[in-house]
Amino acid sequence: MPDVLTARFTVSAPMFLRGATADSVRLRELSIKGVLRFWWRALAWSGCHERLVDLHDKEAKLFGSVNQCGKDGEKGGKGLFTMRVKQEREVKVVEEVLGYYYLAYGVESKRSKVKYISEGNEFSLIFYVKDGNGWVVEEINNTLRAFGLFGGLGARSRKGFGSVTLESITLNDQEEPVFKVPQNFDEYQKQTQVLLKEAKVTSPPFSAFSQNTSIYQLAERTSAKALLTDLESALKAYRQVKDDPEKYCERDYDLYKAACNDGRVSTHPCRAIWGLPLAYKKGSGLLCTPEKNERRASPVFFHIHRYGKNSFALFAVLMRAQFLPASERILFGKKDPPKKNNDSDRLFDVDINDFKIISDFFTEKKKNGEAFFPQGATFVWGQGS
Repeated sequence: MPDVLTARFTVSAPMFLRGATADSVRLRELSIKGVLRFWWRALAWSGCHERLVDLHDKEAKLFGSVNQCGKDGEKGGKGLFTMRVKQEREVKVVEEVLGYYYLAYGVESKRSKVKYISEGNEFSLIFYVKDGNGWVVEEINNTLRAFGLFGGLGARSRKGFGSVTLESITLNDQEEPVFKVPQNFDEYQKQTQVLLKEAKVTSPPFSAFSQNTSIYQLAERTSAKALLTDLESALKAYRQVKDDPEKYCERDYDLYKAACNDGRVSTHPCRAIWGLPLAYKKGSGLLCTPEKNERRASPVFFHIHRYGKNSFALFAVLMRAQFLPASERILFGKKDPPKKNNDSDRLFDVDINDFKIISDFFTEKKKNGEAFFPQGATFVWGQGS
């Protein structure tokens, strides 16, 4: 008999998740499995002795692969479990103007309605694991916890949209769940500490849990939408580029002016560490992007956790890791620079210390003494600054 693992989830923030067509909205097994792969890798790096080949081999064995894998070039195949999505009730889909034009940039535009899966929707993931693969059950169990404590589904999930709360995990016919949803900060912190106790590496080559990861609770409100509004307001205040003494990233506006004038700059914008490419006005002719790749996703994951019916908390997970491959730098300057300028004038190295810019956003105040998050950041786990 196979082992059956059942995980029950609640959608805790508006979820932008598309089906087979642009107009359809549904929970898809392929989308969910792809997200689970990400959280599995984030947890598994510490246990693979920091060897990418071992990580790839284990992932291919667990989840399946169509490619050759393993040191001997073995053929890929099916994974060691099957998964299905179960919904007791039809998913409630809402179409309205949400108003998060900054936070949901690229998904929502002004005065236009957007379809989304609303908060409160419930679904279950059921996993069937062939008997005798206890280690597979453990891997799935931990991955589900990471997904439910820190993650989400759909577009803009790193900004808190599509957050899910893991309500429970049950194994086979056992009455007592192997996991129960944290109902307050102390319980959430304890679950996080247990889950990440083996994350002992220092500088992973991709987004993964390590000793340098930082997790904070930033705010607690009576609704998820109130938290999204708080987050949008804080990010807007942080990224102000007006020429005034109250702006937080002062060097960015000075660099912007210099780059627009003669194209010569001395470094890259500080907010590049939030993810690349950066968006500039069409008429500016500027770009800020990885030298060789098209993008680098944000190292920050915002997550909305549902403590109870009228209690929601906003968390931030900062995964400090190698920002770009060792041979790659940030390209910043004019898209079409003057001939007298060399490409080397537009290439800049990234310093791991740049991550402090992000942690300062969580913990420090603006120059006028006002906090970005008025309730104050509460440390959960990892590196404290």
